Amino acid sequence: MFKGTIALFDEYYRKMDAEQPGFNRDLAMEVRERLQQLDYIVERARELEHLVGLPRRKFMESYEAEQKAAVEQCREPSMAAINIDITEDEKQEMSKASFELQLFTETFYYFAFRTRQILQNPKAGVLGLSGFECKGVRDVRNKLIEHVEGKDSQIFIRSFASGGLGGPIIKGPRYDGQHHFQDAGLYTNAEEFRDDLERVLNNSLKIGLS
Repeated sequence: MFKGTIALFDEYYRKMDAEQPGFNRDLAMEVRERLQQLDYIVERARELEHLVGLPRRKFMESYEAEQKAAVEQCREPSMAAINIDITEDEKQEMSKASFELQLFTETFYYFAFRTRQILQNPKAGVLGLSGFECKGVRDVRNKLIEHVEGKDSQIFIRSFASGGLGGPIIKGPRYDGQHHFQDAGLYTNAEEFRDDLERVLNNSLKIGLS
């Protein structure tokens, strides 16, 4: 997801390094490394979601087979005929994948937020990118992971959901009345992060430092 962003950041790095004496190479290289980590995490999350979703896929395969058989036999489909056969090895693999998926998802927000801190700090020396923002990443990290004790959060439940189009969701299932700070999903938040970073990178390359 971030390969194009990394290439754009490399172009930005070369320009700043050549033209700006105050450019902080070390922090800029950290940003680049964080982008590589974020790219790996998102791709790995997609792989893990595929493993976690095995029962869902087996159900759909069995359901579609039963529907086809019912049409051929001129009868109504029977839910009793749907068989989801999961082996013990598959169960263990799914359990490990589920653990890793939540681990990688939460790690994404810490690394992404660290990147945000560097870019937004005018004293950090990664010049011209202080207008960067990633609201989804910011809110999930601050309100659903790091500062849940705050009065405007109070969402303590350790829940997790996956399988939706937006990607894995921190604290998806909640108690009644906890409708604030909904997580749009890892992939949606990663896309917002990427798009806004590319926006400020392009602006810096086109018009110079802000």
